[in-house]
This record gives sequence, structure tokens and C-alpha cells, in this order.
Amino acid sequence: MDSAAHPNPPHDADPPPYDAADMLPPPADRPVTHHRVPPGAGVFGMWLFLAALGMLFAASMLGYVLIRVQQTRELVNPVTKEVIAAAAPPLGTLHLPFGLWFSTLVILASSFTMHLALQNVRRERQAKFRNWLVATLILAGLFLLVQTPSLASLLIGHNHADTGHTLLGFVFFLVIIHALHLIGGVIPLAVVTRNAHLGAYDHEAHGPVRYVTMYWHFLDAVWIVMFGVLLLTG
Repeated sequence: MDSAAHPNPPHDADPPPYDAADMLPPPADRPVTHHRVPPGAGVFGMWLFLAALGMLFAASMLGYVLIRVQQTRELVNPVTKEVIAAAAPPLGTLHLPFGLWFSTLVILASSFTMHLALQNVRRERQAKFRNWLVATLILAGLFLLVQTPSLASLLIGHNHADTGHTLLGFVFFLVIIHALHLIGGVIPLAVVTRNAHLGAYDHEAHGPVRYVTMYWHFLDAVWIVMFGVLLLTG
């Protein structure tokens, strides 16, 4: 037989030619997609967080005011016409401990020093930035030190005044909420202060400093409102 008429069966097909261009970096005209956080997203998220806390606090204070006012009124039994004495003393008869007045000045001062810390890191004044952070942390510790016995005294005063279990329980709830808000600010403040001394922030990258500053101003406002309500309805 003629071998030319019957060629040998072909071998397996060769793989397609290797395209070296597949291993090259993308050309300059092909954009590379990066997942980046939009500018201002952190601040916007912080505002949402503070708004949620603010609504919780506002509802708590409104509940306290309603119960405090309601329990100062005498009630009349509709059947026997018997007058039921008020469950709480009249408004203005419960006096706030002096420590609460002093702690109000302390937290106002700490809010001011925190503001100065933020302003100095924005201007790349690292030494002043760290010093103001330390000052804020010291004032925060002083605020805690003064508030703890003062709020305990406030609870004891409500108990001795026979304000009723409902009102006393609500005051205790307000104290717990306030304490959690305060602890939730002191811990991040301590972390930011430590990181600042490690050189973690500058005029371009200082997001955590701004978030703590926002929260600390919020904490300041919360205490001023709470103190004012307690003062007016004491």
C-alpha cells in the first residue's frame, strides 16, 4: 500500500498557543477597581449612631418627667371618694448633691480640651494634640470619680424621700444608662490617647480622633440635659 494514501493518524491536538499578554499588568488605559470607603461615610455612620443613642436617652428622660410629675399628684378613689396621698414629694424638694454641680464643670472642661485636641491634630501640632488628649483623659477620670458617689447619693436621697418604687427604679435606670454612656466614651478615649502617643494620627488620617470628639460632645450634651431635668424636677 501506498503510505501517502494512508497517512499515520494524527497525534493529540497541540494546546492553543500561550498568550504571554495574560500575565502582564493591565494597560494604563484599563482602570483597576478598588473598594474604597466613600468620603464622609465614617462621620455619617457616627451621626446615625449618636442619633440612635439620643432617641433612647430622650425617651428615658421623657418617661422620668412624666412619672415624676404624675406621682406628685393626689388621687381620689372614685368609689369611696378617699383621697390617696401623692407617691412622691412635690417638685423642687429633692436637692442635687454638690458633686453633680462640680462634675458638670468638669465635663464641660473635658469637652473643650477634646475640641482642642482635634484642632491641633488637624494642624499637625502633635505635641499639643497629645497633651490635650491626656488632659481630656484626666478630666474624664475625675468626672467618673466625682459622679460615682454623687449619683449613689442621688439614689439614696430618692429612697429616703419615699418617692415610690416606680420613680426610684426609673432614676436607677437613668443612672445605669448614663454610666454605660460614660464608659462607652472613656474606653475609646483611652485607646485613642495611647495610639496618639504611638504616632498613629496626623493631619490627614485622624478619623478615630474625630469620632471620639463627636461622641464626647454628645456625652456632654446628654449630661447637661439630664442634669437640667433633675434640677427642675428634683
